[in-house]
Amino acid sequence: MQKIKRAYHTTFTVLKIYLQIDAKLVCTIFFLQLVQALNSIINSYLFALLIGAIVDALIKKEIIVSQLMPLVLILVGYQGLIQIVDIVQGYLENNLRLRDIPALRILASNHLIKLGISQMENPELTNRSTRFNEMSGSLYDYLSLFFSLLATVIATVVSLLIFVKLMPVFSLMILMVFIIKFVINQKFMKDLWLLRRDSTEDNRRAYGVFWYLTDPATLKEILIMGGKSMITAKLMNFVNSFNANHIDIRRRWMIFEMLYVLVDAFLYAYGLFSLISKSITQMLSISTVTFYGRSLFTLVSQLNNLSYRISRVVEQSLRIEDAIELFEKFVPGKDGTKLLNPNEVPPTIEFKDVSFAYPNSKKLVLENLNIKINNGERIAIVGENGASKTTLVKLLTRFYQPVSG
Repeated sequence: MQKIKRAYHTTFTVLKIYLQIDAKLVCTIFFLQLVQALNSIINSYLFALLIGAIVDALIKKEIIVSQLMPLVLILVGYQGLIQIVDIVQGYLENNLRLRDIPALRILASNHLIKLGISQMENPELTNRSTRFNEMSGSLYDYLSLFFSLLATVIATVVSLLIFVKLMPVFSLMILMVFIIKFVINQKFMKDLWLLRRDSTEDNRRAYGVFWYLTDPATLKEILIMGGKSMITAKLMNFVNSFNANHIDIRRRWMIFEMLYVLVDAFLYAYGLFSLISKSITQMLSISTVTFYGRSLFTLVSQLNNLSYRISRVVEQSLRIEDAIELFEKFVPGKDGTKLLNPNEVPPTIEFKDVSFAYPNSKKLVLENLNIKINNGERIAIVGENGASKTTLVKLLTRFYQPVSG
């Protein structure tokens, strides 16, 4: 549940960012995606009307092609419309992709300016900014995945509502199976996530070793020292162990996915038999039976896609979360407000009992410092590397904030 909440928060943060870029374009893309998600239901309805009209004409032995042409033209026209929707959606998405990277960088830059110069010396802010720049190219992919999920949810709800009145038991069964599938999928995704999390440090070291083994400058030193065999053996021990655990989780997940196929087949068969029974007892028209028969397969497919897309969104949100913390985790700092006019008499500079520790550190590098530099006075501040000479300047210009003084 915690992962679902985090995914919800991450998703709407990304959505809010893109609405700032172009709200009208983003909403249009989602609408077109929703139209495509509802396509199978609408197409089934139109096709069922056509089949019903053909069967009625056969029963009456009065097949008049001109009477069927309007339905044929509507069906063909609708298919053409869906293809146009797909083309327009691709065009709009391409436009947004061309604009989003520059726009995202500008948004990030404006946010950093809002945080203030003093915050820009915060190493954690620098890490988050770097992470955001690395992940900015993936943000729209994540938004598109969320739109696909939301459109699938709406289409699935519509499909369920279609079946609830005619086949309530079947609707309840298929909903329960979906919930069970979702819980099991989340369990396996959690196992994979825990495996990656617990081996993060080892993975980082492993990739570092791979770099050493493929960089000529470091590889020659390893060869001279005769350490390649030992390093390679330790590296492969970790790689093989990680892969074995990963494959074991995926294998168990695959077995459950095979069971899902059998369950889906049973549900589809049960739904068809129920539909046939209803058609006999309630004298359903051929167009109604055709519509429900096609919609039955669509509903099973939609629920499978829904489970997969929820899992994907939750998984991807954990990767995106770290990047968007740039916009949430930090509060604006207090910058200096005094502007120096070149024509003014220079001010006196004075530090009174100033103490300072670097961000994310409690160790004081300056403690109760007192310095006074009078107007027109020339002094030299000397010291070895790390003696805090630059730190004094950064304190003076408000890049850093003192602990006290």
